Amino acid sequence: MGNTIEGLSEIIEQPVAGEPITKKNTERGKMSIAAKLNGRYDAVRDMAPITYAASSMQGWRATMEDEHVLASSLTIQTKRKDIVLQDHAVFGVFDGHGGDYTSKYLGDNYMRVLLARKEWVKYVALKDVSRSEVTGVELMKSALVGAFLDLDGELQITQEKRIEKYKSEAARMGIDVSKGMKHSYVFPIADGTNGQKLYLDRSGSTANVVLLTPTHMICSNAGDSRSLVCRDGKALPLSFDHKPYNAPENLRVVNAGGYVKAKRIDGDLAVSRGLGDFRYKMNPDLTVETQKVNASPEIIVCPRKYGKDEFMVIGCDGIWDVVENDKCVELVQKILNTGETDMGAICEKMLDACLEKESKDNMTICIVALHQCRCKI
Repeated sequence: MGNTIEGLSEIIEQPVAGEPITKKNTERGKMSIAAKLNGRYDAVRDMAPITYAASSMQGWRATMEDEHVLASSLTIQTKRKDIVLQDHAVFGVFDGHGGDYTSKYLGDNYMRVLLARKEWVKYVALKDVSRSEVTGVELMKSALVGAFLDLDGELQITQEKRIEKYKSEAARMGIDVSKGMKHSYVFPIADGTNGQKLYLDRSGSTANVVLLTPTHMICSNAGDSRSLVCRDGKALPLSFDHKPYNAPENLRVVNAGGYVKAKRIDGDLAVSRGLGDFRYKMNPDLTVETQKVNASPEIIVCPRKYGKDEFMVIGCDGIWDVVENDKCVELVQKILNTGETDMGAICEKMLDACLEKESKDNMTICIVALHQCRCKI
């Protein structure tokens, strides 16, 4: 991702000169329960089931730093028993920059951290109707915000441990890091014939996650990954980008002692919210929410409209760099209109379309076909 200028990551795979890496990683799935309405499971035979897919492409970038999460049901652990919410799902994308450590950590640990939140125990104890009302929605909003902050806290601990290891290895080799540390050093192993490169991770990641319940779409967003729902043929945004030049974000950056130059924080970072990026979160006198980079997500709650909601799209900014919301909906519907029923193939065709539109970033897109999706699935 192009959100940092200064960030450095190990080059694992370099595109051939003049050619992007177009190999795709695609996952597909299906929710086992169609809908839970009016406190009971409805047959809703005239509705298609909810199917989904996600696909990723490295593209023109030297490394792949996108990750995603797909969970078609949620298992909540209580003291008495595990409760499986088959009519709830989570879909999210994590767009890394300055390395893949942060985004990979989020992809590997997001669901563990989210479902460990105490709000879930209170939520599953509610009756179905209460889950869909203010009480339930507020619990879910709290769980989503808490998960972002918990993950950022875990990442900071791992970052501190990596720095200590870095300093210890540097001291053992007689390398002076008192005046600053490079991104990496090569440390010889015991036999002195080879070297081990130890990286000082300075990565960060955006995060955009949608919790789908029987009655709501609840989006938690930090950064410039984006979600939308196609409702009655039109794009309805579920999130808005966090850019340093947006007035509220700019004010926070400046109040935290930073500046915005060339639309980037301190001339480097192009997003004003996200996880990781701890060099922008080092002021001990500020709260998490008032640092230059804010890990706390913005939450948008959108009630579902059965009969009108067709599909959701969740994507990293490699998608949105070349298509606006309305154009994205238009492209997806155009593919659907050809008779394509494989959601994975639809995701892959969207990546190809964005590549043709000259997206230069990693690209990840997740499409969730809701009950009124205008195709036979």
